[in-house]
Formats: sequence, C-alpha cells, structure tokens
Amino acid sequence: KEDNLYKIGVWVRDKTAGLGTLTFYNPETKCFGALGHAITDPDTGDILAVRDGELLSASVDSVKQGTIGIPGEIRGIFYEADEPLGKLEKNTAFGIYGKAYKQIQNPYYSKPLSIGYQNQIKEGNAYLLTTLDGNTVGMYKVKIEKINRQKKPGTKGMVISVIDQELLNKTGGIVQGMSGSPIIQNNKIVGAVTHVFVNDPKKGYGIFIEWMLQQVE
Repeated sequence: KEDNLYKIGVWVRDKTAGLGTLTFYNPETKCFGALGHAITDPDTGDILAVRDGELLSASVDSVKQGTIGIPGEIRGIFYEADEPLGKLEKNTAFGIYGKAYKQIQNPYYSKPLSIGYQNQIKEGNAYLLTTLDGNTVGMYKVKIEKINRQKKPGTKGMVISVIDQELLNKTGGIVQGMSGSPIIQNNKIVGAVTHVFVNDPKKGYGIFIEWMLQQVE
C-alpha cells in the first residue's frame, strides 16, 4: 500500500527427514523401496518432490506405545551420515525408491525372497520384519485378516493385525516408523505395512508388494 506495488508471499520447504522402514532391496539391480506410502508435507499434505536425498542408517532410541486414538511412534537417531546407504530418487504415493551404494544385508534371509502376488496371499498367519531396539531387525507374527484384491495400485490392499505378544508389549501394535516393514507369508514377500488404525492400534493396512515393485521398473 505504501509503494503501490504488488507483493507475493512465499512459503518454502527446503528439506525433510524422517524415520521409516526399508521394505526391499534387490542385490542384482541395487534398487530399494521403503515406506509403502509417500513422504508428504506436514502442513499441506502434498507429496514432496525429490531433488536429492539419501538413505541413512538409523538406531531406534525409544518406542512410544500406541493407544486408542493416539498413534504411537518409533523414535530414533540417524548415524553414519557421512556413509549413506543409498541415493533417494523417487517419492511416490506408494513409497520412496532409489539405488543403494553398497550391499544391504538381511539377518533373516541371506538369499533373496520370492515375490508373493496378491492372488497368492491368503488370510491367516504371516510375519513382519521391523526394528524396535537399536538397529537390530526382529521378526514378529501378524495375521492377515482381510485381502482387498486391487486392479490398480493402492496403499490399503490388506488388513493385518498384530498377534505377537512381544511386539504388543513393546509398541501396542503398529506405530509410526514401522511403515515399510515387509510382510512375509510362506517365505514370500507379499507387501509392507502402510497405515495404523487410529482407533485400534493392533490393526493396520498393508500395500501389495507388486505395486511397490512397479515403481522401480
């Protein structure tokens, strides 16, 4: 008003960081995928574009248990920031993807797992891999309660419930930071954890692994 010139307000988000779980790594192509859902801006909800980014090692420091109406969360710290695990290339509605700088080891599976497509998944027992203490991967029992067969990609292909008592004691169920935890049934990777039921933290949604793999093709 003072100088009769138009002004524009600019709001800038120049970087972000968060704790999540690596879903898969292909030792032949060195491609990786994680989260199973997008990294979004906390204020606008928009999917953040990737200019550059890196996959870092993290150590879980503590876990806040989830309760009805209040999601829990895994709290951790990044370390070895000068030795990143890989380069982040894509942030999509179905997870984040990139290429690893070096081999990534899985303590439970020395050889790559087969892929379990949605028509091969059955209701019943399965396992998820996640980290709740330090940087040690644990295997926990879950139950696939419902399968929503999908013709196009979506992040809510399965309803899973945590039945592992150790996991329930530590987290109360599914908590923030477990997104991307691989779901394994009959020695096949079938999907990844994506969301928790806010009103029932023992339950959550999972994405089919085929939708995640499509993102790196």
